[in-house]
Amino acid sequence: MRGRLPPLALDVDAIAAATSRPQDFIGLHFFSPAHVMRLLEIVRGSQTDVLVLATAVTLAREVDKIGVTVGVCDGFCANRMLYPIVRWKKGRCRRISIVC
Repeated sequence: MRGRLPPLALDVDAIAAATSRPQDFIGLHFFSPAHVMRLLEIVRGSQTDVLVLATAVTLAREVDKIGVTVGVCDGFCANRMLYPIVRWKKGRCRRISIVC
């Protein structure tokens, strides 16, 4: 796993493209254990409608989660923030650059 983030297990855009309504598709990633962890990653696809996104954000609030909206890319948001910090602490890089 040198220098690369682990890929998401499911590509929201690819799944949405296989449906007849890609604008109505969104990804929700509940961190484990879901009953303890409050973070909910809301993965917005390239065709996701703004009302679908708003519904997912509302759902996050209703189930007492902290919803974080992200786009489709490699790794989960928490990992994309953690990996550069770990590399910096191990002396493998001089600057921290985080893109979410």
